[in-house]
Order: sequence, then C-alpha cells, then structure tokens
Amino acid sequence: MTFKELKEFLNSLNDVQLEHTAQVEICEQKSIVIKSANQGKEDIYTNIGELEDCGTLDELKEFRSDEFNEDDYELSIQAGTPYLES
Repeated sequence: MTFKELKEFLNSLNDVQLEHTAQVEICEQKSIVIKSANQGKEDIYTNIGELEDCGTLDELKEFRSDEFNEDDYELSIQAGTPYLES
C-alpha cells in the first residue's frame, strides 16, 4: 500500500471513524497501535541478520565501535521517507 492509497482510504472515512486509534492487524487476534507518523530526517540502516540493530551510520559506528562492519547493514529508511511508527 502506498501513502497515496492510504490517504485515499482515510479520506473515505467519516469523522467518527477518524477518531479511532490507528492500528495494524498482525493476525486475527493481535494488532499493533500506530503511535506516530514521521518523516525520516536521516538514513536509517538495519543489520541484515538482526533487525533490532538499527540506526544512523554514525549511531551504529559509535555504539558498535570496533565491531561495526558496514557490510552487515542495509538501508531500510531513506532520509525524507514517510513512515508509521509503533
């Protein structure tokens, strides 16, 4: 789904529906609440093998110091990209 498609869907909702908390359904019995909508200020990189290990290259270099290997990370959110945060 693109943000354009999301906008079109949101525009189709009435005011009462728009007051509901935004959620993402993971499975039929579990959902995640969307806490905010953001726009990336810096490129965010994620460790290819460990998704919880993410941040800007500067943050990752500082945190990982000698263990940091840029080849272990891939660009996950490019600066300026809109995204929803849970």
